[in-house]
Amino acid sequence: MSSGELVLPGLSLFGYGTQIMNGVLIPDVSTSPAFTELAGWAADGLRRRLAVLEQTIGGLRDEVAELRQENAELRRENAELKQEAGYWKAMHARAVEREAKLAEELETARGEIRKLQDRLFGRKSERDSRRDRSNQLQDPQERDAGTPPRRRGQQPGRRGPGRRDYSHLPAVEECVELSEDQQCCPTCGRPRRPRADTEDSEQIEIEVRAHRRVIRRRRNEATCDCPAQPHTLTAPAPPKLIPKSRFGISVWGHLLLEKFYLHRPLERTVAALELHGLPLSPGTLTGGLQRIEPMFESVYQALVARQVASDFSQADETRWMVFVKREGKQGYRWWLWVFLSGEAVVFRPARSRPSLNWSDAGWAWLPAFPTRRAALRRRPPSASPAVAVGSANHRLRCRLFH
Repeated sequence: MSSGELVLPGLSLFGYGTQIMNGVLIPDVSTSPAFTELAGWAADGLRRRLAVLEQTIGGLRDEVAELRQENAELRRENAELKQEAGYWKAMHARAVEREAKLAEELETARGEIRKLQDRLFGRKSERDSRRDRSNQLQDPQERDAGTPPRRRGQQPGRRGPGRRDYSHLPAVEECVELSEDQQCCPTCGRPRRPRADTEDSEQIEIEVRAHRRVIRRRRNEATCDCPAQPHTLTAPAPPKLIPKSRFGISVWGHLLLEKFYLHRPLERTVAALELHGLPLSPGTLTGGLQRIEPMFESVYQALVARQVASDFSQADETRWMVFVKREGKQGYRWWLWVFLSGEAVVFRPARSRPSLNWSDAGWAWLPAFPTRRAALRRRPPSASPAVAVGSANHRLRCRLFH
């Protein structure tokens, strides 16, 4: 009821309500059919609007739920991105640190390479070195710019190396005569008399030639009739390094010096000999070297015995490639040991890289040694001087021409 309405409670006793508004008596029409129909229409409209509002509220609630879910997903993705950003920042810092370390190692390696190249290809003379300025008191930048640079070669005021003495070489005399026109006077035509003295000079020459050594063995026939004596005797043949071989000792000696003293491959040696008119087959040379190998076995065993008998020895090893197929051998990488004493040097190939030490039976292989270079101790008095190098499981012969 509003403030402007006045309801008389006593009038409700007459069957209908009476209201007084602004002093006017209004009868109650709520029970009339028109009012009932109008109220129904209003109620239906309110219900429809209420349904629409409920549907709208439901949609808004769904949208709020979706927005909350998207917000949660965005928060989770944000947290993951923050974690990934921290991880990549840490990885970037490590990469920068590693790059700085690698740059430092690279600079150190370049310095070592320059040092090694200078040691290998640089000047090795201790008499005159431009790079060694430890004894120079004047700074090179403070020198007079007008001073000419020092020229290479022999310096003025210094003693020369002098000529070498070749008097140990055999001398082959060669007499040079005057031509027929010079032997007579061009004016009168009278001959010139030769003098006893000569104008002498020397030149060093090298004569390398291959030749055939034709051996003619003399045969003598008996002039008597003595019994039990041969009728004909033939001079013995000269000794040969390889029986029934066409090549003499000088050829094999030249090949051994070329290969094992000058370290020149057989292919280059064959090419050099072919320039002198001596073509050789590489297979023939290889077969000949294999036949010569056993001849050095006694020499090698004598060196081993001399090495073992020494009071002090040093040992070292290096990688050695052996391109020969052998039973129980894997790959081509072997190790070459060298044993040095004051009297002998012994080389010994091995399949592995063991180290050596003295035992009661001589030198024995040990499983490992911390350093590549081993100085062997003095031989105990009980060790035999003639004991061989290595144990029974590692008795590898050092083939000089392997």
